[in-house]
Amino acid sequence: MSDIIDLEKLFHRSKDRIKDLGEVFTPELYVEDMLNLLAKDKRGLWSHEEISFFEPCSGHGNIVLPVYKRRLEGMYKKAVAQGLSGKSADAPYYAVANALNTLWAIDIDSKNVENCRSRVLSATLEFLKTKLDITSDLVLLSQKRGFFAHVLSAIKWHIDENETLSALSTPENAKASANLTNAGSKWFSQNGH
Repeated sequence: MSDIIDLEKLFHRSKDRIKDLGEVFTPELYVEDMLNLLAKDKRGLWSHEEISFFEPCSGHGNIVLPVYKRRLEGMYKKAVAQGLSGKSADAPYYAVANALNTLWAIDIDSKNVENCRSRVLSATLEFLKTKLDITSDLVLLSQKRGFFAHVLSAIKWHIDENETLSALSTPENAKASANLTNAGSKWFSQNGH
């Protein structure tokens, strides 16, 4: 029961949060529809290593996670097709490394950043355990400690706290853009453009 309550809190956005952070929730169905539309007639989009995805208002990862999962599967299928499977099981690790390398996200709320990072790490572990037929996080983590040190660093680096409204504005209108939310105004006064 507590898991359900925690998920409800995670997905709930109060009027105060909307006012303070400019935060709104994108329902999963809309996310999937957007990603399907994005990929329409673009063969190999999810496995293309020269395409990066940037989520400027990541929240807790409601868009980041489906993009990441599609990237993982696309990169994995590409790696298997190129012969990176076998005893060394390189294909799943290749998929994780390349999917993380091409995914960037920011949010102004540190708790959202923490939740998004946690969800991406959980998705990474679940993906690897499934592809490698491993049931234990501990067994998985103990097999490639150096790789997971890089994974944690990449997640921390690629999902970061920042303020979008001023960051994506010109220096001349950054303050006005940031002032559209209470959090943006505070961020801009502390950090500037």
